[in-house]
Amino acid sequence: MNTIVLVDGDTGNISEFYNSDKILLQQHSQNFIEINAEEDNYSEQDLYEIFVNSGMEFTGKLYVGLCYGVLLEPEKARNMSYEKYLFLKFSIYKKIKEIFCLSKTGFVVKKEDSCCSLIAVIPEADRDYFIEKYVVKSKQAIRNDYGVELQVGVGEMIGNTSQLLRTYESAKYAYDLYFFEEKDIMEFSKIKKAENLSFDVYEELLEELYNSIVGKDKEVYHKIESVLNAIEYIHYGNKNAAINRCIMFVGELGKKLKDLNPQAANWRIKQEEKQEELRYQTSYRAVKDIIIEFYHYLIPVIYHNVDQGSVYEIIQIKEYIQKNYMQDISLKELADLTYVSRSYFSTAFKNATGKNFKTYLTEVRMEEALKLVLRTNMKTYEIAEAVGYHNVRFFVDAFKNTHKMSPLEYRKLHCVEAMQKK
Repeated sequence: MNTIVLVDGDTGNISEFYNSDKILLQQHSQNFIEINAEEDNYSEQDLYEIFVNSGMEFTGKLYVGLCYGVLLEPEKARNMSYEKYLFLKFSIYKKIKEIFCLSKTGFVVKKEDSCCSLIAVIPEADRDYFIEKYVVKSKQAIRNDYGVELQVGVGEMIGNTSQLLRTYESAKYAYDLYFFEEKDIMEFSKIKKAENLSFDVYEELLEELYNSIVGKDKEVYHKIESVLNAIEYIHYGNKNAAINRCIMFVGELGKKLKDLNPQAANWRIKQEEKQEELRYQTSYRAVKDIIIEFYHYLIPVIYHNVDQGSVYEIIQIKEYIQKNYMQDISLKELADLTYVSRSYFSTAFKNATGKNFKTYLTEVRMEEALKLVLRTNMKTYEIAEAVGYHNVRFFVDAFKNTHKMSPLEYRKLHCVEAMQKK
């Protein structure tokens, strides 16, 4: 039966480990958390001192940063308590330390929640066999003892102790690329330079996608994938940024889509569930699959009982309001634009947006007014005129109703907050 090496030399089988006394788990978890609290901003001198204190030989050596992490399926990770998860990883990291430190072929730099970083110290003769002799062998040892796979980031191989920080940081970077590349051993020397992509491209693709959904374009799912690919290019190498951007993408698109069919609002709950699920994924491929699968469900729901011609008309009306909110726009004027009666337009507009025309226009004006309050030195009456109010009192009342204070009070409050942050 497989065994695991616990902290302080304890051993036990896997089932015994998962049923260990909770106090023991808490003790070891606390021990691990204390290690995590160490300073992570190492200098070249810090790493050199760690190396000197390890008592390893200098002569004829090469140095390679390594970053190890445990590969667990998302479902297993979610079902495991945090204490047990920490304890499992701490035990594995302890074993990795033993493999390298006892053989004087490396020293541990940092053990943290997500990974364990060390620097291997090897003979120059092992240059061409490093991966097979050290990395693959250590992965096999962990697999045999724990039944768990590891991902490893391999840093740049150097021959000078003055560049220890360089190989340490390159290993961390290579490790983070597993999320995008899904290679359990990621060598920094084999990383391809990521394509630079402007964030403006993402914004353009998002707008194209929305228009594609409105127009019931057959290429809509291809356009979703294009947006997700753009996010990958923009945030390549930064797992957390990529996941957060995908969560924001789903939210941004959801905000746009809710106006197409307010009666189908129950999908918002499912959207929030999917956004939370994205946080647990270990690869960008899995993130993309979840999002695309969600829209295969959602888009037909959005289309249900929605007249395409009416959708186009409402979108055009909303664009017209956005461009002309500073003018005296009337319900009759908008009804005339769509060649329908005022009563029919009023009903159609509320069904499509969930708001009556006057409320919607006021919200647009107040949103623009807020920008002018915070970003300019314009006087209250100037802002009122700029957003379509000829009566300052009516404007102030509308602003208070929306933002719970007058324009002047709002500006003073947020100016004070901005000064305090500085």
